[in-house]
Amino acid sequence: MPSNCRDALIEAAERLFRTRGFHASGIDAVLKEAGVSRMTLYNHFSSKDDLIVAALRRHDERARIAFVRAIEARASDPEERLLAVLAHGRDVCEGSQFCGCLFVNAAAEYSDADDPIRTTGREHKAFVRRYLTKQAEAAGYDQPDHVAMQIQLLFDGLLGISQIEKSSSDKLRPFAKAALEAGRVVLEAAPRGAPA
Repeated sequence: MPSNCRDALIEAAERLFRTRGFHASGIDAVLKEAGVSRMTLYNHFSSKDDLIVAALRRHDERARIAFVRAIEARASDPEERLLAVLAHGRDVCEGSQFCGCLFVNAAAEYSDADDPIRTTGREHKAFVRRYLTKQAEAAGYDQPDHVAMQIQLLFDGLLGISQIEKSSSDKLRPFAKAALEAGRVVLEAAPRGAPA
């Protein structure tokens, strides 16, 4: 339960943006969902774009915590964590609330590369890449940043294809299996010395 009107607005906006999209979710719908007045909205946010950024930042904060917890609950070995990312991706895609990557969806609706709305997505993707790089370094890969990028491409690709194909878990399973197989190929082919 939101603790104040600002939180109520952010949570309502995040729900609507995730399920309906950003342009399709008008201010009136957000106000109705949050149960607040237009004056309350503009007391906290100067524009709809400011509200979108706040909702994306809240989503980013929660997604970072959930991502790390899910990976680290699956594996303690850094190499296994790299593969656990893809298993986590499968679980996310099969979830009933999955409507695609909110950051990719935002980027699709806001084309200006310098828009703060797109910047939040870049920051989130950079966080994921840093986490993967850290795991690849700990596993002793010679080019941990390259391994991280490859695993991230598989993870984000799985999210993307799942968004398009989402109609049943049966349709998604072959993609999830292929992503995990490709992840194993990436890790087996990547040169490495001794683990850190």
